[in-house]
Formats: sequence, C-alpha cells, structure tokens
Amino acid sequence: MHRRPQKLVRKAEFAQQRLMFVVGALRQLYADENFVNLLRAEGLATFPK
Repeated sequence: MHRRPQKLVRKAEFAQQRLMFVVGALRQLYADENFVNLLRAEGLATFPK
C-alpha cells in the first residue's frame, strides 16, 4: 500500500532535480553577455526569470 506515495515522492524529487538543472543552466546563460545580447537582438530580452 505504501508504494504509491513512495513512487510519487520519487517522481517529485526527479522533477525537482530537472528543474534545478534548468534553472542553473539559465543562470549560466544569462551571465553570458553574448547570450543576453543575442536575446536582445532577437527581441527576446523580456524572457521571464
């Protein structure tokens, strides 16, 4: 009976790890001035943070 909550917790932890990876990658990209300039040039400077 306890397998379902454990599976849900594992899925939530996996989703959180993926999200943290994406957030970290975006932080690195936003730290790159060339990337930010590219976003501005493409009209994407208002990307949500």
